[in-house]
Formats: sequence, C-alpha cells, structure tokens
Amino acid sequence: MRKIFSAAVATIVLFSGPANAWDGILSGTVVGIETISTVGHNMDFRVYISGTAKCNGNSWAYIDSSAHNYNGIVATVLTAKVTKSSISVYANKDANGYCQIGDVSIS
Repeated sequence: MRKIFSAAVATIVLFSGPANAWDGILSGTVVGIETISTVGHNMDFRVYISGTAKCNGNSWAYIDSSAHNYNGIVATVLTAKVTKSSISVYANKDANGYCQIGDVSIS
C-alpha cells in the first residue's frame, strides 16, 4: 500500500505544472496608455485594451513602477501599441478591486 501511495505522489509531482489563476484577462489591441506621476503607488502605468474581455468590469489594468517586472511589461505594452499587435494582459484584482497586471503577451 505504501508503494502505491508513493507512486501516486510521485506521478502527481512529476506531471503537475504550476497553476496560474488570473482574475481577468484583457485581450485585444492597446487603445490607450496613461502614466501617473505621483509619490507612492497610484497605478503608475495604465493600459487600456480594446475587445470584450474585461477585468472586474474594466477594460484597463495597471502596474506600479515598484513591481519587479515593471520595465519588461511597459516595454511589451509599448511594443504592442507601436506595432498594433494583439496583446493579452493577465491581471489580478488588488485590495481596492482594480486590476494589477501580472503578465502580458503579444500575439
């Protein structure tokens, strides 16, 4: 019985990948960008996306300049805007219900 249990646990560990759960995915093209210049965290870089998918009822999401991946996300969003490429923005709701960007991808 112990060997069966060990084999089952090993199988689960080997074949399970990381799970990402997002509160919202905004897909479309970048139709607007807004930057906020204030002290502290005030949703510093805001991205507005066309399309029907929403995050908490909004068609925009933000990232603070203090986020560890801020520069990469800003560069990706700006690239999508300039090239008019489709983008997917993966976001989670913050404590106030706004959508904070966690990941972006261009297609």
